[in-house]
Amino acid sequence: MKAHFNYDPLKDRLIPSKDAGLTFSDGDILHILTSEDPNWWQARRVVKDGEGPTGLIPSQQLEEKRKAFVQPDYDYSKSSLLCGLKRRKKKKINYTSSKNKEFDKCEITIYEEVTKMPPFQRKTLVLVGASGVGRRALKQKLLKDDPRRFGAVMPHTSRAPREGEVHGKGYYFTDREGMDEEIREGKLH
Repeated sequence: MKAHFNYDPLKDRLIPSKDAGLTFSDGDILHILTSEDPNWWQARRVVKDGEGPTGLIPSQQLEEKRKAFVQPDYDYSKSSLLCGLKRRKKKKINYTSSKNKEFDKCEITIYEEVTKMPPFQRKTLVLVGASGVGRRALKQKLLKDDPRRFGAVMPHTSRAPREGEVHGKGYYFTDREGMDEEIREGKLH
């Protein structure tokens, strides 16, 4: 899991044992070892060199409750301030099912599930955008400016080359049987 908040067990009043808590920061990757308790999970911080420290962290449910809790406004009627001060008005928001989209936008992200991926040499850059926004021009600029760093996918096709087309320049040409064989061997995906 990727944490989206900072946590210090020494400042947590709810943790059963401050010594058993695991300190982590926003962005840290945590390997959840047990999640049977509704309030506290046992986790290990994932570090580059291998296994990090193990300890208790607040569960998703506990942290959502904690983040959703709103402190009540201070009761000014019990203070000894000047009598002429105006009282603060509390704004109430009533929940109605017809307006639940507004409340859903306020979803709190506590942890995000992540998966370990094996390392690979090449990174993929995908250019996404509406028609006519310049994806092709941006691709051509990247290929021209830094051809050692950027490359484009070269499609394989079983069609016959058209006039002026050369194998390896724009397309890889092959016959249908050769392409079927490469698919069976796992060379094409």
